Amino acid sequence: MVELCGQVVSTANTAEQCIIVEVELKDPCNPPDLVQAAPLMDQIYIITDPNHPDYELPEFTVQPDYCEVVYGCDLGSIINDQGAPDTAITQRDSKTFEFFYDKDLAPVRLAQT
Repeated sequence: MVELCGQVVSTANTAEQCIIVEVELKDPCNPPDLVQAAPLMDQIYIITDPNHPDYELPEFTVQPDYCEVVYGCDLGSIINDQGAPDTAITQRDSKTFEFFYDKDLAPVRLAQT
């Protein structure tokens, strides 16, 4: 809150009037006007091929464009031939993933999606 005062001074008397002004600063990024995911490219990977390219998520569109974007993901796990959870996905950074698995050739079952 801010208090603003005005004062009038004359030879006969002095008068003062004050008001209180409440200032509220709003974050334009909470929530942003727009968050739009870019279309994902369909790609096929052979998870035992070490020479395939990494998968990189495209940038999201955000308005205002100075708002910070934090990328996150939930990587499912697979069950290896010993019955333990394992993964075929390595997350290099928040938007780049590598798909590779060559630990065994047993049937791989999906544990979580």
